[in-house]
Amino acid sequence: MALTGEDSQEYREQTVTNLENGAIDYILVVDIFNEGIDIPCINQVVMLRNTQSSIIFVQQLGRGLRKFHSKEYVTVIDFIGNYKNNYLIPIALFGDQSMNKDNYRRDVRQPFSLQGLTTINFEKIARDQIFKSISKAPYSSVKNLEEIFVSLKNRLGRIPYLYDFVINKSVEPLVFFENRAYFRSYADVINKFSDETERIVLSDVEKRYLEFVTFELAPGKRQQDLVLLELLVNNDGIISEQSWIDTLNSIGVSTDKEVLESVKRVLDLSFLKATERKRYGTVPLVQENEGKFYLNSDVMRSLSLNKNYAKLFNDIIAVGRSKQEIYPEVFTIGRKYTIRDVLKLLNFKSDEPIMTGYKIDRYSHSCPVFVTYKKNENINETIKYKDGFIDESTLGWESTVGRSLSSNDVRAITDSEASNLRLELYVKKDDNEGHEFYYLGRIHYVLGSAEEIVQEKTGKGLVHMLFDLDTPVEPSLYRYLTQE
Repeated sequence: MALTGEDSQEYREQTVTNLENGAIDYILVVDIFNEGIDIPCINQVVMLRNTQSSIIFVQQLGRGLRKFHSKEYVTVIDFIGNYKNNYLIPIALFGDQSMNKDNYRRDVRQPFSLQGLTTINFEKIARDQIFKSISKAPYSSVKNLEEIFVSLKNRLGRIPYLYDFVINKSVEPLVFFENRAYFRSYADVINKFSDETERIVLSDVEKRYLEFVTFELAPGKRQQDLVLLELLVNNDGIISEQSWIDTLNSIGVSTDKEVLESVKRVLDLSFLKATERKRYGTVPLVQENEGKFYLNSDVMRSLSLNKNYAKLFNDIIAVGRSKQEIYPEVFTIGRKYTIRDVLKLLNFKSDEPIMTGYKIDRYSHSCPVFVTYKKNENINETIKYKDGFIDESTLGWESTVGRSLSSNDVRAITDSEASNLRLELYVKKDDNEGHEFYYLGRIHYVLGSAEEIVQEKTGKGLVHMLFDLDTPVEPSLYRYLTQE
């Protein structure tokens, strides 16, 4: 039987009854029953209409997800090509509205238990299709972001701020800033999706520093920066270093001297690239003088006089502080970091390009190693290194071309145990995952494993060696990274 919006309520109810008692096998619906209908016995959902709306897709799929005493599973048949929207499946099944791609990959790659005895376990073909769809997913499209913004606005009855998305378990706030061509701060989001009467006007200085804290601190991967800024905002722009240290100790966050010095370099802008300093200005956000920290006077004035700016500024701090559970340590195994994150958190003096996949830094006495497991077929053969896991605890790795056992960087790595050089491993499956790498922990050179080899297609020399991992790669992540 078919139902449309023109059918009466009585006719709809009778049709549902006919389905429930087995008098009919299917109800074909047009623009109704996406929501507000509960028929637990439904054991088959047939997609005959494409939709680009994540909300409608989840609602449609959800019609079959209610448990029922005679139903062991639900079958979904897609005739129209919604498989392109496979990235929405984790949202529908796990209820995670964050639009966080890494969360969804984690959900899909390992068996997941729902309430009761229900378990979801994707077969390899389905799992790989979903992974590909997640990588290409338009989570941060303007249309999708507007839908998310308006939805929460309607629920709250007011303009939502970034921290509202956190406490309402909605989208991951950073999704709004994945494409800086769209939005450089949340003021841009509000101005794009709200009425003219709700627009927020900021000065150039306010815009610059709001953009800085949005991109530098909102990810919350290091709490020390956020705590210092929070203390300054709450104490009229002045705080002693000892008060900062006491607060960090009270919440169980490291007060290591090198970490604190790194925080100072970030907040006084000296860590930034030259192009970034030009964008944000040469005046530090935070300055230190004789054991005290001072918040930029222009920012402090704006926080006092512009309530909208104060709301936006404090909103960013709240979002970053909320990440402490996700990033309890400076580096958390299994979490993802950009190269910039890594250089900052390893206490490099400045952000700098890494062209070889590793960087030996004498100042921080560390060497991050970055591995893209599945190389792009179109990249230059000279940088198509054959890095790969031997098992969950051992990595085979190749140096950059033109190196020998006597090269300075190779010797620094092979002598790392004696010199106490800190080697850290960061891996991503392929470039479709973007700029972030999974942190897999400390690694150690396997003594005697280094050997000079010749790259097969280029004839150029390099050095192959083995590393032991302090912490074995978690099984589901290992399979995800290594399987084709």
